[in-house]
Amino acid sequence: MTHIPGKRLPRPGAVLAVTADRPQPSDADAASYTVADHLRGTDGRAPFARR
Repeated sequence: MTHIPGKRLPRPGAVLAVTADRPQPSDADAASYTVADHLRGTDGRAPFARR
């Protein structure tokens, strides 16, 4: 794995988040999905929401 400047690498032995529990879009949904949809949050998640 190459290091990207400014990006923190996970600790050795850290458990990475599994995204399989999130609903995966079908091929038709993925083909019609745009960056604007992502920024609007229409994928069911709020990308810029405070946690």
